[in-house]
Amino acid sequence: MPNAFKFGVTYVFLQLALLGSSFGQTAESIFSATGIRDGLCVHLGSGDGKLTTSLIADGRMLVSVLAVNNEELNTTRKEILQKGLMGLVSVEKP
Repeated sequence: MPNAFKFGVTYVFLQLALLGSSFGQTAESIFSATGIRDGLCVHLGSGDGKLTTSLIADGRMLVSVLAVNNEELNTTRKEILQKGLMGLVSVEKP
């Protein structure tokens, strides 16, 4: 697959993940729309962390979260810990 195509598909994936929380999208709908089920996802604005943890896709996706505020940071970290997914997800607030 050409690098330009991979970049384009990855960009679409990131955009869908970014908008997913706002529009009630599920991880499955993002995977279906992009065809991407493994790799690295940067998730901007994780909300309650549920979409974030769903994006892990059975350990095939590493997810890096940029939380928009401290509440989102703490809520997402709590969701990750409850589901035992530390190491597959990192959460930071810029």
